[in-house]
Amino acid sequence: MKDAFPQRDAVAAYERAMLRYGFEAVRESLKQMTDDGPIHHPVWGGLTLRGMRGTFRVMNSVPAMRRRLAQSETRLRDRKRHPALAAVGV
Repeated sequence: MKDAFPQRDAVAAYERAMLRYGFEAVRESLKQMTDDGPIHHPVWGGLTLRGMRGTFRVMNSVPAMRRRLAQSETRLRDRKRHPALAAVGV
């Protein structure tokens, strides 16, 4: 017998895939959040933060740099390449 609720099954599969994708993204992000990073140093932390902010302001004001940053972020977060989402055809 053919499934009476194919849309419900598709949504359920998508939700499972997104949960897996989301938790993996959080785990990868947390790897970058350590207490020993230069931004947490008691002496150099303020300088590091100002340098980062300045760098991002420059990148945001130069269109070519902004485009390149956006493209690199898109490649990093390409959902079509993620196995959990590719399995459900997202």
